[in-house]
Amino acid sequence: MGKIIGLLNQKGGVGKSTLAMHLAMALYHNLNFKKDSNFVALYDSDNPQYSIDAIRNEEANLLKLALEDGNNFYSSKVQNIYKNDFAPINIYKGDIQDVTSKIDLLKSNYEYTIIDVVGTVNTDGYNEDFIKIFDYIIVPTSTEFDVVRSTISFVASVIAPISANSDMNYGIVLNNVDSVASGTYNMLINDLKANGFNVLDNVINRRKKYVSLYLREGNKGLLSTLYPNYDKPIIGLMEEILKKIKQ
Repeated sequence: MGKIIGLLNQKGGVGKSTLAMHLAMALYHNLNFKKDSNFVALYDSDNPQYSIDAIRNEEANLLKLALEDGNNFYSSKVQNIYKNDFAPINIYKGDIQDVTSKIDLLKSNYEYTIIDVVGTVNTDGYNEDFIKIFDYIIVPTSTEFDVVRSTISFVASVIAPISANSDMNYGIVLNNVDSVASGTYNMLINDLKANGFNVLDNVINRRKKYVSLYLREGNKGLLSTLYPNYDKPIIGLMEEILKKIKQ
């Protein structure tokens, strides 16, 4: 049966959706050695904005226009990536109840499903049973004081107690942090671990390319749901998560 990976945090603006997209693409293109179209799916449950689904639609439309205009760069790039029935990653959308109803289907059809979970914990269906559907939960946080405080509260009161009494495991990941402040975030990682929190060792630094979502000749179009992400920190984080799941 396939594994279900969730990105959860009650604090908004921690980069759940962007990180979910890039982790899914790291799995899909870089760790999917057989190039199987059913290796990973991405599920957008961030109702009502459904930002991942909206981004995919925008990207697909921009790519279509570029191809119709005879853009040789994108034409050759798409043909090189998607061949032998290796189709673009499948993206689903629906609220928490919809996710819950499709879990068995997702486990049967995909080796991994990454779910971007709505941030509002008082959403209907956001309860202990829902959290238990995940094999692994990623909790992104920045190093900002209010975000760390909210994240610690969320993990300590919701995620950690359920993890302690179920097969679900979790890891906090520092996301969108300043690379020049490595001393600060390494201290934070050590402090969190010392206080009994599960923290992932890979750190995702702040980079403009993670939010560059438009087709432009100038930047060659970083498409986070259509093109591979060869970024080492993203791939390293995904590899670390897979090791945690298999332990």
